[in-house]
Amino acid sequence: MLRSLLTLGAVAALTSSVVAEEPKTLTLAKDQASPPARLTAVAFIAGRWTGPGFGGRGEEIWSPARDGAMMGMFRLTRAGKPDLFEIMTLVEENETLVLRIKHLDKELKSREKQDECTTFKLVKATQEAVYFDGLTFAKESDGGLSIYVRIGRDGDKPREVAFKFRPAQK
Repeated sequence: MLRSLLTLGAVAALTSSVVAEEPKTLTLAKDQASPPARLTAVAFIAGRWTGPGFGGRGEEIWSPARDGAMMGMFRLTRAGKPDLFEIMTLVEENETLVLRIKHLDKELKSREKQDECTTFKLVKATQEAVYFDGLTFAKESDGGLSIYVRIGRDGDKPREVAFKFRPAQK
């Protein structure tokens, strides 16, 4: 009996580790065009958000849309010290949305080349979420904002990182 329970427990443990959670990010096919969209689709991200993620604590701030653009900034702290900053733009371009991010270290040295940034093309927008190629903004029913980012360096298997944000207290 004990042996059967141990075997059943081992099978359950193996099964639960094999069953992967549904990916929260999407990929835009190389020949696929981004769908039409306006900044009203992402208006729910405007504000100041804080919460855990990527082994630290994140803070993300987005301005409301104006003149076809939103601007944002992000900081990640680990062990009470700054680790990463981002400057972001979300723009209406060619009747769709484009997200651009510039990554900076704690000394404001760019992780991309000086005249480059990381660009995310729109895959789809719903009432609950906006999916860019490798990054998702999801509106939570409790008033929170979840951001999922697919990361991976050259040669590494990509993985998703989640930020579970709440509206920041003043």
